[in-house]
Amino acid sequence: MDTCNEYWEQALTILEAQQNISALAFNLYIKPIVPISMSSNVFTVKVQYDFVKEIIERKFLNYIEEALLFINKGNQMSLKIITGNEQPETEENPEEIKPVQPVENNINFRMPNGLMPRYTFDNFIVGTNNQMAHAAAVSVSKNPGTSYNPLFLYGGVGLGKTHLMHAIGNEVYKNNPNAKILYVSCETFTNEVILAIQKHENEQFRQKYRELDLLLLDDIQFISDKRATQEEFFFTFNDLWQNGKQIVITSDRHPSAIQNLTDRLMSRLAGGLPIDIGYPNLETSVAILRNKAETQGIKIEDEVLQYIAESVKSNIREMEGALTTVIAYSKLITNHNSVITLDIALSALKNTINSFKPEMSVEYIQNVVANYYNFTTEDLCSKKKTKDLALARQVAMYFSRKLLNSETLVSIGKKFGGKDHSTVMHAIELVGRKMEENPDFEVQVTDIEKLITGK
Repeated sequence: MDTCNEYWEQALTILEAQQNISALAFNLYIKPIVPISMSSNVFTVKVQYDFVKEIIERKFLNYIEEALLFINKGNQMSLKIITGNEQPETEENPEEIKPVQPVENNINFRMPNGLMPRYTFDNFIVGTNNQMAHAAAVSVSKNPGTSYNPLFLYGGVGLGKTHLMHAIGNEVYKNNPNAKILYVSCETFTNEVILAIQKHENEQFRQKYRELDLLLLDDIQFISDKRATQEEFFFTFNDLWQNGKQIVITSDRHPSAIQNLTDRLMSRLAGGLPIDIGYPNLETSVAILRNKAETQGIKIEDEVLQYIAESVKSNIREMEGALTTVIAYSKLITNHNSVITLDIALSALKNTINSFKPEMSVEYIQNVVANYYNFTTEDLCSKKKTKDLALARQVAMYFSRKLLNSETLVSIGKKFGGKDHSTVMHAIELVGRKMEENPDFEVQVTDIEKLITGK
């Protein structure tokens, strides 16, 4: 029998690919879970806090038990969660687990500077969608602080922004092990700002960031409405930039599309080199999947890779998750040790592949546009008329008309809180005119269309 730890590693792989669990939720609540022991029908794990236990039991218990059921080849295992210093009850012949030590060949290993060694330029698949971003990233890694500063990579979820960011850091570290490098998410940066203010340690915070040679800041859209964080980052940015230190930033949108940024910070972000990473074409998608399979020593038919690439177009992460599901199914269910065939893939994905294909509707468009502009779908359908909200509503109306032939101006208006057809027509005309007059807005609209259509 596999050890308790091996079972949990397999469960994590399945849960990370689960479409109903966001990346944020996975990293916050599921990834930190520590496996303790397992018997024939109980899998015991530990979390640090009672409130985390409550969240897991309320939101994720079914998903975790389904993953364990899958791994245990259809034999039910219930999840038992303990917290803090609580000890598991004595079970009959439990299989104890040895503590897992972070080692460099662990796929999720991070160095103290936040870099993940597994992300390199060598294993980044270059296609027409990302070749400019790749070339700029390589250039920055060779001559940090001399050109493309800041380098601003933006695009949808799972398209390779974070991979390139870590690749830059790993290359700079390889060439200069003494370089002061830090990879940090914008959420972590924000939390550090708050903590520094609370503890009156602003000077220590500033010293930490302003002595860096390379700052890699992920998901800067997170600070869109956080004035104190924007202020601190602005001065950190200025200090690093003026001293010729390299800054690399990622976001899910162009700097001009990040709402509620101060003008001076937006100017700094757009003043470097903003590069869009688009969605990969079919050939690039197949190459990405083939590379992932080969690195794991998996033999898989080309038509399987083609099937996954054609079926999952929303982002690379979901596409790789589908491949992981097929590999896991082949190993755990069919005990298949030779080439993975299309029949195996069809069986593995029969209940999930349709979840990668959202149904195109006004409601779906509203959801994508609302998320892009940091509103809710309820906001789009409300009578509120703030400038930013009105623009988001108009963009959603524009795409509802453009992408849905079955919807009339009247039917679209009704789905936006009962707006009349003249309001919808005005929105369509305004968006079209604004795209012609404002290149930055045209970039926004193009980005949103890619998110909606997955192309």
